[in-house]
Amino acid sequence: MDAGTALAIVQLSASVLKLGRDIAFEFVGPEGVHKKLKHLNTRLQILNTFLGEVLEQPGSPDKLSTTQFPGSESIAKTLRECKSFLEQYKSLLSETPGRSTTAQRLLLTIGPDASRIDEFHKKIDQHYAELEQWRIGGLSNRIHNLQVL
Repeated sequence: MDAGTALAIVQLSASVLKLGRDIAFEFVGPEGVHKKLKHLNTRLQILNTFLGEVLEQPGSPDKLSTTQFPGSESIAKTLRECKSFLEQYKSLLSETPGRSTTAQRLLLTIGPDASRIDEFHKKIDQHYAELEQWRIGGLSNRIHNLQVL
């Protein structure tokens, strides 16, 4: 993976997180946000933080181009799918601005794409595990390098 790809994934993650937050506050309000959307935004925040750590690896920026980043393609795919889903949801909310909070919640709970948000939860949780193993491996390597010195 090259540095541009790592940076692109971090930027994509930040844009998906912003979109989720915008939907929560612009259309529903902080008190009316459905818990599925709250949970998704929380997961996206944690994923975004993990991804940001990729760019904060010690060493020169050139070293980032050789950093092994587990599941980068699947993370990017998940983020693109999630962004598309949230854009469609935002579009639905925009089309009917007078829709009640209850109706908006129903779109996430029993609407045609209700199970998709659960799929994103599972996929993001899987990415956490991949990134956590990567992070532990990097720490282990740094400890080993210190012991060699």
